[in-house]
Amino acid sequence: MNDKNKSVLDVIGWCRELEDRLARLEKKPAYHIETESFEFSNDPVLAKKGSDNKEIREEITFETPFNNVPIVLPTIAAFNIDNEHDARLQVYVENATEKGATIVVRTWREARVHYVNVRWLAIEATKG
Repeated sequence: MNDKNKSVLDVIGWCRELEDRLARLEKKPAYHIETESFEFSNDPVLAKKGSDNKEIREEITFETPFNNVPIVLPTIAAFNIDNEHDARLQVYVENATEKGATIVVRTWREARVHYVNVRWLAIEATKG
C-alpha cells in the first residue's frame, strides 16, 4: 500500500489478498525430498578377485520429478567386505536430472565387497 488515503474497502481488499497469498504459501512445501535405498549382495563385479577397478551403477528414478536438478546425496548404510585386504568402498552420483540419477558403487585394488546397502536422499528447495 502506498501513502495515499485508502478507503476501508481498499484495506479489506488488500488484507484478503495477503490472506490468499499466505494460504497458498502454507499449502506449498518448502522442500521436495525423496529418499530410498538399494542393495547388492554377492554381486559378481564387486566380489570378484583381482586388482581392477570394480564398479556398478544403479539407475534411480524419482517418484515425482523435481522442478530443477536436485542435490542427490548417496550414503553407505551397511557393507560386508572381505577381511583379507584393505576395505575400499566409494559411492557417488553421476548424471543427476529432474527425473533421476545414476549412483555408482565402486571398489578397487584387491578389495572384495560381498554386500553393500546404499541409501540416497534427493532434495530441492522450492520457491514460495
